[in-house]
Amino acid sequence: MLPRRMLIIARWLALLTSCAALLSGVVVLLLLNRLGDFQCLFRFDILPLYNLNFALGVDGLSLVFLLLTLFIMPICVLAA
Repeated sequence: MLPRRMLIIARWLALLTSCAALLSGVVVLLLLNRLGDFQCLFRFDILPLYNLNFALGVDGLSLVFLLLTLFIMPICVLAA
């Protein structure tokens, strides 16, 4: 449904963003303290009265799966 020129721009943009995400994952790998607990922690209090919060962090095992996903994404974009 997109014109040919917009389709090419969308593909290059998808490749660029997936490569940027891979680069940011490698930076997190280099900055990760392997002896610590969760790192790069994002915490959001939903209901502080009931101590209900949302937390998202990276540890050593989840970083491996994150990097694997970030490595596969540019390959998938190139294959499409």
